[in-house]
Amino acid sequence: ILHRAGFRAGVSFGRTGDQLRRGIAEASLPKQVKIAIYPNPFNSSCAIISSGPVRIYDVSGRLVDEIVPVKSALGVTVSRWTPSEDSPSGVYYIEPLSGGKPARAVFLK
Repeated sequence: ILHRAGFRAGVSFGRTGDQLRRGIAEASLPKQVKIAIYPNPFNSSCAIISSGPVRIYDVSGRLVDEIVPVKSALGVTVSRWTPSEDSPSGVYYIEPLSGGKPARAVFLK
């Protein structure tokens, strides 16, 4: 009998096997998606390291680009973003579609 951990033999916790499997699957999901940008600031293109697709917004909140990379075997993706010729220098926000905090990238012409 494991009294310290709060478990006792024969006690039902009221969860079915499906509920336990869902709980374990949800617990194994990443709580926060992180993005890395290299180099930053950049002047022609940058590498975006993420765990999935991203959207790129300018400082006014206008959608500039969306990148849907191919996932690697490790679940991490590396994509290259090259702003268009008419994109001005400035701050851009790269937001993961799966949720999480946007990363800030600085484009210098």
